[in-house]
Amino acid sequence: MHDRPTGDATPTDREAERLSTKSDTAERLITSVLLQRQLCRNRKCADIFAANVVKGTPKEWATIETEELNGQKLQGTGTSEDVMKCLEAKGVQKDFPLFTKIFEIAFKGAAPKELIEIGATTKYY
Repeated sequence: MHDRPTGDATPTDREAERLSTKSDTAERLITSVLLQRQLCRNRKCADIFAANVVKGTPKEWATIETEELNGQKLQGTGTSEDVMKCLEAKGVQKDFPLFTKIFEIAFKGAAPKELIEIGATTKYY
């Protein structure tokens, strides 16, 4: 970080290093909290989606977002659509059965239990 050894650092340099470390730690903590909140939102909405599919009363993702997230948006659904566009463009859906199945469940009406079934029939190693 400095051209000279740490032992020769002026008090100002030491203070800058200390604040930088605290800033990095705070940034990691904030990132972790935000990621955890995003994962919880995605999980909550996925649970609602699956429960409604099983009950025979499926809901669109936009409806679930509106009812449950107070104006926030899910991240996973858009990512799933983007990933699927890439896989389809390359014609490699069969090489990525997990991504393909998630997309089929989320947008094509496949049963949520198929996600578990794919794990029993597909080797990933």
